[in-house]
Amino acid sequence: MEPDPRTAVGTHRLRRLNQPAPIAVHTNELGAPQSVVWRGRLEKVNHIIEVWRIDDEWWRPLGIDRLYFQLVLSEGRILTVFRDLIEGSWWQQKY
Repeated sequence: MEPDPRTAVGTHRLRRLNQPAPIAVHTNELGAPQSVVWRGRLEKVNHIIEVWRIDDEWWRPLGIDRLYFQLVLSEGRILTVFRDLIEGSWWQQKY
C-alpha cells in the first residue's frame, strides 16, 4: 500500500529487489567455501548442499558468469553465496 496515495506521480525512486551483497569467503585449495564472515563473525561451513553455475547475457560486454554454493553454516543457517567468475569477488544472494 502507498504511504500517501496523493503523492505526485514520478516522485518515487525505483529500487532493485534481492540485490546481492558482498561477503568475505575463505576457500579451500579447490575453491570451495570453508568459512564466511557473516554479520561480523567468522562462521565455519559445515557442508555444501548444492553447487551450480550460471552463464548468462553472453552477448553483453559484461555478461554473467557465476558459481553458486548453497551452504549450511556451523549454527545451522543456510546461506547462498556466489563467486563472480569474471571479477573474482564473492557475494551473498538471498533466496
